[in-house]
Amino acid sequence: MGHPFDNDFHWDGTFEVPLEEKSFRKGLLSKIEFPEKIKILVVDDEVEIGELVQDYFGARTQPAFQIRVALNGLEGFKLALEETPHCLILDLKMPVRSGVELYQDLMRSGRRIPTVIFIDSTSADDVLEIRKWGQPVFVEKGGYYSSMPDMLALVKKMVAFS
Repeated sequence: MGHPFDNDFHWDGTFEVPLEEKSFRKGLLSKIEFPEKIKILVVDDEVEIGELVQDYFGARTQPAFQIRVALNGLEGFKLALEETPHCLILDLKMPVRSGVELYQDLMRSGRRIPTVIFIDSTSADDVLEIRKWGQPVFVEKGGYYSSMPDMLALVKKMVAFS
């Protein structure tokens, strides 16, 4: 079952097999260097979603997070042009400009931002259209992986490996 790592994990670039997944994740992710502040842009017309992400991520310090929120795709695009985020958390169904349109605009502008599509529901057409432009991760609001600790782990992985 591999050797569990202690808090003084020293990695020489190799792991012994067989690997214990939890130890592997803990060991590897503990050695990844993140920016001083991970910049997240949340684009969702539900004010509560932006507040939830701000409250949860804003309390983290290792690494710290800078959260900006837009209520529609047009605002989100303007904010992304001002300062490109490390990660985008995006709803698809919004007024003024949809998440699909925002994602397309970002790809056209050359901004390939790791993206979590955070949705209540969506149509197959929206998924197919997004997939023409990139490979964002889809997370269902209220779904099994939509808890803030899981979202934090997902964002950190996307920033680390993109």
